[in-house]
Amino acid sequence: LGTLYLYHTDYRYLRSTEEWRSKDGLNFWGFDLLPAGGYKNGDFFDKTSSAYLWSSDANGSEAYALFVNYYDTPAIKSFDKKAGYSVRCIEE
Repeated sequence: LGTLYLYHTDYRYLRSTEEWRSKDGLNFWGFDLLPAGGYKNGDFFDKTSSAYLWSSDANGSEAYALFVNYYDTPAIKSFDKKAGYSVRCIEE
């Protein structure tokens, strides 16, 4: 995910043309990133406004995920491994 994060400065190119609250996704490379939100502490959240994609990098009880939403700059953040986020396999 680090390479994907550094390569793309405008995440509209990765976001699906449908489902996002902002409706500005371009899906230019066919990645078709859909908002799925997440699951934490028994609740779903951000189902139409954010995508969280786990990476294979972990640190103790936390792992890193790419966080993309419709209104802010994407980021790679550390989250508790107990959270429920999406997984996408990316061929290098």
